[in-house]
Amino acid sequence: MLTATEHQPLTLVMRADLTARPLLRSGRRYWVLKDPISLRYHQLRDEEYTVLQSLDGTATLASIRSHFEAKFAPVQLSLRHLQALLGMLHQQGLVHAQGSGQGIHLSERYSRQRWRRLQERFSNPLAIRFRGVDPQRFLDATYPYIRWCFQPLVSALVLLIAAAALLLLITHFDTFQDQFSDYQSYFIPSNLLLLAIVIAVTKILHELGHAYACKHFGGECHEIGLLLLVFTPCLYCNVSDAWMLPNKWHRILVSAAGICVELCLASVATFLWYFSEPGLFHSFCFYTMLVCSVGTVLFNANPLLRYDGYFIFADWLDIPNLWQRSREVVADVGGRLFFGKRYLARSLETTGMAPWMFLYGLASILYLYVVLTAILWFVWNFLEPLGLRFLADLFILVVVLRVLLIPAISQIRSMSHPVHQRRIDFSQMLIRGAVASALLTALLLIPLPHRVVAPMTIEPADADRMYVTVAGTLRDASPPGSIVREGAMIARLDAANLEQEIVALQGELASKQARLRSLETLRAMDLKSARKIPAAREAVQDTETRLQQRLEDQARLTL
Repeated sequence: MLTATEHQPLTLVMRADLTARPLLRSGRRYWVLKDPISLRYHQLRDEEYTVLQSLDGTATLASIRSHFEAKFAPVQLSLRHLQALLGMLHQQGLVHAQGSGQGIHLSERYSRQRWRRLQERFSNPLAIRFRGVDPQRFLDATYPYIRWCFQPLVSALVLLIAAAALLLLITHFDTFQDQFSDYQSYFIPSNLLLLAIVIAVTKILHELGHAYACKHFGGECHEIGLLLLVFTPCLYCNVSDAWMLPNKWHRILVSAAGICVELCLASVATFLWYFSEPGLFHSFCFYTMLVCSVGTVLFNANPLLRYDGYFIFADWLDIPNLWQRSREVVADVGGRLFFGKRYLARSLETTGMAPWMFLYGLASILYLYVVLTAILWFVWNFLEPLGLRFLADLFILVVVLRVLLIPAISQIRSMSHPVHQRRIDFSQMLIRGAVASALLTALLLIPLPHRVVAPMTIEPADADRMYVTVAGTLRDASPPGSIVREGAMIARLDAANLEQEIVALQGELASKQARLRSLETLRAMDLKSARKIPAAREAVQDTETRLQQRLEDQARLTL
């Protein structure tokens, strides 16, 4: 293909089974191509799609260039760029070549794609995908029963419930704060199973929301499978067919469907949590409220991460491949700064998007590292108390290598390419690299404050300890920090049982003393009464002793 002369017919032919839909983005027309076999989607500029359409098996390089330059005058298409474009179309599987020996090339390309898909599946240990089944028949059968969810009245009702839940949370924020103050107890191993169940259930409903929304607006969903999200089993739903929707607001609603589902779940869970008694259901509602609100804001709805919020943001701005293009701008700035290397697209410079792309790309990279650090910290703190520190360290090592090593290898390969080497100023690279290394070394040598959080008890020097020796209920006490003099009251306790016992002993003592006096009066006339006097005296003395002990206990209630 690349060695064909300009006037020889090309053997490349556009695949007839591709589905193409035009899209308008930022005033420019793009074409979204759907591969019905691999279910992969490709977005081409209008110029690239024109070249693809020209490949009918008889076109030559000269005829393609002539047709292109006539349609997009005064734009010129060089032979080198045309050959590179044809190679890209062939590599993406959008064309097939006529002639012998194509089976070998197709087999090799399939092997490479299969290996690439396997690498993509396990490249992120925090989110591992396993391809599942085609849910289209299930969606067709169940969609009529949930079609009412897409009515404007239902959307207004959901927003009303969400506003009421937010108002309830604001007006009773102290209750929520008291329950969440001991947040560490929610992440102990005994509670993590309930948290995992909540995450799994909410994410399954989240993905089904995407699937039904895609079908509602005319798209299809042909893949739904298992997703291990930080080792928690969930579902993932491939709604890439939404790219075929011509209305950008429909695409935005498909991307926002999962967020809307979680917003509804969080709102309902807020009311159930507030009006339920402490227990399993109460905790389930609290976890649901937490996952579907805080988790949605930090992850799903955040445009800095490549989840729902990002696709909503990119469609709203009409900027395709925002994630990749913003990183190219960041890489270009870094390349200019350290290597004197430049490959920023002119289109970004002329439209003035480069500064905004740089800010977005830098912010998304930094936020991604913050999120990864938080997740790794959580995993380490969970596994380390269980005696699985080795497993935690291994997991952290794999993630760090995935995040840092692979981009470094890619950059080294890029620098070793002959074309890129001609654009690298090695003298600038060495000087600026040495300066950066020196600054980093100096920064690492600066002693930074290191804080350790630990419980501490402060006691005054030569302090006298006071203990309560009799059980009672505190009634009065001197305010903390007040100055007291020797002999002054510090605290007073009440003991209702002790007071009742003293009254009973006083009555018992009076009765025994009266009996003793009666016996002493009768002893001259009655010998039996005289013999009972010693026992009566001992009984009086015993009661007096017990009463005195209780009175002393009562006195000790005052400190």
